[in-house]
Amino acid sequence: EGTSPREVTHEELAEFACTVFRAVSENSISEGCTSLAAACLNYIFVFSRHIESIVESHVLYYYSYLCEDFEGTICSVEEYVTYARPMHELGVALIEFALKSPTALLFWQRIKLAKNVFINLYNVNTSCHCSKIKELVKAIPGQQRETLNLLSRVFLIMASRAPKKEGLRLLEQAEKCLRDCLPTEQDTDDEAMDAAESQHNHRSGGFDELDENLEEMEPSSLAMLYFRLATLLLLYGDTNKTREAEALKAQGDALIAKAKAASAVKGAAT
Repeated sequence: EGTSPREVTHEELAEFACTVFRAVSENSISEGCTSLAAACLNYIFVFSRHIESIVESHVLYYYSYLCEDFEGTICSVEEYVTYARPMHELGVALIEFALKSPTALLFWQRIKLAKNVFINLYNVNTSCHCSKIKELVKAIPGQQRETLNLLSRVFLIMASRAPKKEGLRLLEQAEKCLRDCLPTEQDTDDEAMDAAESQHNHRSGGFDELDENLEEMEPSSLAMLYFRLATLLLLYGDTNKTREAEALKAQGDALIAKAKAASAVKGAAT
């Protein structure tokens, strides 16, 4: 009495909205309205500060609709978003959730679920390769690389907690994911990449065929991929891997320098 109402902060308003959207999402899941549920989950993922709530909401959706290996063809952008975005969000949230685990048991449960989520997301993206929808054809290559990058991160995290022999196997899986992002034919005459190309041409197992659209990459994106792979190769402590890492870094530096030079020329022209 005699006091004015306290102003609600943005964070408090966002959390209240997340509570509402969580309830709407759960009801939508029970009613089979997947698109509405996916939209609510996206708001929760973006605005909620509580990782437990994000994971809990997305896990319910995942086990209701997405946990089995995906079979079939995506027929619309809306259908793709309904399948792919909640899986991407869940996988990202699970990585953080796993790293905050109070016990080893919870860590492995959460990180293995993240791995399975990204593998299923990879399968969903793969199902879109033959799509006649222009928007999907344009977007899928980048989404596929992002999924492989995240899967590589998951394998690296697992390798850091695993015994030496198992850790090496997981490190190789992480390397495989990054190599699968590389263009199958590299338009470069730089001799420094000979070692990298030799390794790339002898891939084995794992994710086999990528769409030709995956070969087209922006120079900056390709440079970042080279840097990530170079950093990973250094973890082996092997002379040949280290030599290849140095070659990849040099190639990445060359791409960045070339991009900066092109930008400078363009700026001078305008």
